[in-house]
Amino acid sequence: DAPVDIKPSALQAIYIFLIFFFDCDTASPLAFILDRIAMKGTALLLLVSSLACLSSAFALYGKSSSVIELTSLNFKNMILKHREDHVAIVEFYAPWCGHCRQFAPEYEKVAKNLKDVVRVGAVNCDEQKELCSKYNIKGFPTIKIFPSGPLKTPIDYDGAREAKALSNKAVSFMTDNVRRVNSDNKVEFFAKDENVAHALLFTDKEKTPLLWRSLSNELKGKVVLGEVKSKDSGLMNEYKRFTSKLPAIIAFSPGSKKPHKYKGDVDFRKIFGFLNSYVEVFSAAAPQNDEDGKDTKFWKFETVPEFFSKSAEDVCLGSHIKGLCVIAVLSGESQGEGQRKKVDDKHIKLLTDVSASFERHIERGTKFNYMWMDTTQAKLLDAFKLDASSAPSLVVLNPGKRKRFTTMSGDFSKKNIESFLNGILGGDARFKMLPKGLPEFDE
Repeated sequence: DAPVDIKPSALQAIYIFLIFFFDCDTASPLAFILDRIAMKGTALLLLVSSLACLSSAFALYGKSSSVIELTSLNFKNMILKHREDHVAIVEFYAPWCGHCRQFAPEYEKVAKNLKDVVRVGAVNCDEQKELCSKYNIKGFPTIKIFPSGPLKTPIDYDGAREAKALSNKAVSFMTDNVRRVNSDNKVEFFAKDENVAHALLFTDKEKTPLLWRSLSNELKGKVVLGEVKSKDSGLMNEYKRFTSKLPAIIAFSPGSKKPHKYKGDVDFRKIFGFLNSYVEVFSAAAPQNDEDGKDTKFWKFETVPEFFSKSAEDVCLGSHIKGLCVIAVLSGESQGEGQRKKVDDKHIKLLTDVSASFERHIERGTKFNYMWMDTTQAKLLDAFKLDASSAPSLVVLNPGKRKRFTTMSGDFSKKNIESFLNGILGGDARFKMLPKGLPEFDE
């Protein structure tokens, strides 16, 4: 066929239309190619323009990105559900948008800089049209900040599209539950909420670190976080055994004045795991006592309690409990009647670390409750198709009316456990029925 000629004026009109419609940067290589083709006067302009501009039509943030890819399915659980105490930033973008592509590296910086402090997500409006319509998105990129607290309406960010500027703006909306502690109010700090854990950060910084502020929100109602400035010589001297190097963190179990020093890195998840190990499993309340005055529900004060008849109902099986039960099968050592059995601390610590990892990154509303089961529970082992030689191993139990379970294959490592739980969150796990329900516990 004879080539189809397009007049220069028509070529220019098509060129301008495509550049602006697809928001291709006029200084980009794509625009340069279009320009050269336009000068040649070829009918390929339309085809090449479309392919060139639309070649970028894919999500800007992949699975390895620190930016959370948001959809209509997870938006509520990842953003709205955490509004009370957490700030979130959401970018509404189109993959073909040149300004969005230019902003993407800066937005990645925001997500990395504010990791575990502010939730940073993005919505692909080409795929999530209904969600973008709900938030009245008219142009790209549109950045909205979802403040914490009672202010429900998200705020349009109209500042510089730079990581530092956006980060500073988002952080300004963070709530702060950290209590300033000094020699004068120390007694009051510990006396208030005496039935929950307490923790102190000793620092020489003028401003409260973002990480500590974020932890105060994350652990609100579970651990009371305080901050001591290094200029307070009284408290610095009182705890000098723990504060030779700053920053320093010490934690106190509920009702205890004995300090426990954190010895790990300055890392949100590690510190969260450390503090979470001092948290009561349930609401802040004094231990329930039997007629002799002995504590009978010690499992309420453990992050990973033992799975037996009494504790299982309180932690995993009760009708008031939500979520799946993650049960580690371990070999325990009896410590006497009415006392918890002793297991290898490294296994409990591993589960505590896993718990900390999933506490902030659970999608679709799924929650995990962690326990451990002794290998002497022969009936339960048989129901789960395991035996004593399987220890250490892991079972996840869905405690609903039609009880189902799935067992982990492979080694008992943090990496393997996290991969196993991620598979459950992703819907990849195969649960088996317990047709007769859970058997009786071997007491």
